[in-house]
Amino acid sequence: LDGSNNQQLTTDRGLVLSPSWSPQADRIVYTSFRTKKPELYTMSVDGAAVRQLTKREGMELGAKFSPVGSSMVASFSADGITNLFTLDLRGNVTSQLTSGGAIDVSPSFSPDGSKIAFCSNRGGGPQIYVMPSSGGAAQRISYSDSNYCTSPAWSPKGDKIAFVCLQGGVTQVFIAPAAGGQNSQLTYVGRNEGPNWSPDGRFLAFASTMGRDKKNLFVASLIGSGSPVQITFSNSDDSQPAWSPVVE
Repeated sequence: LDGSNNQQLTTDRGLVLSPSWSPQADRIVYTSFRTKKPELYTMSVDGAAVRQLTKREGMELGAKFSPVGSSMVASFSADGITNLFTLDLRGNVTSQLTSGGAIDVSPSFSPDGSKIAFCSNRGGGPQIYVMPSSGGAAQRISYSDSNYCTSPAWSPKGDKIAFVCLQGGVTQVFIAPAAGGQNSQLTYVGRNEGPNWSPDGRFLAFASTMGRDKKNLFVASLIGSGSPVQITFSNSDDSQPAWSPVVE
């Protein structure tokens, strides 16, 4: 978590995006363009035992394991429409959670698995919504005077959701009560994206330029004050951090 001992896990000839840990911390699900179009894959945490989960028309992105690790949720895009679906661990679709002409992406389970936060443009610009994990009516929780909010991440305690919103031409990290309420802004400098909570809920990892050209990873404490701590120092762009769960 201090950025040391960086190990490369994939060598695909194409983009590899959106890593997410299983709750048992033994697998990672991700999206890869290794076949020239985005499909979902899983691998063990050492990069071995790679298995392709999906092979469909359209794009498949942003998969997340359920809190017990018995299923996943992901967004599938086809014919200009993107909806959320649940999958079993073999990549088979078990249910469709959203429908209609909106773009629904970036799902994030609540810790108890009863709800899902996601990004949708159903009201115009993309905003953050919460709905039951079985689908149904969704409640908007992002209210930051921005018409572009995305990348929700549910806190381990289940009481808050972090996300990013376009503010003054750049993206900043915000936090809102999971039940809805006053949004608070966490970052104010640079372009910031992809917030992800530590297992104890005390820290947020995210990617930021912090006023520079390239994105690196930072960790911000949510207790007390102090500036975010930079943990990667890459000359390329580092993004989409995913904090491993604690397994007893």
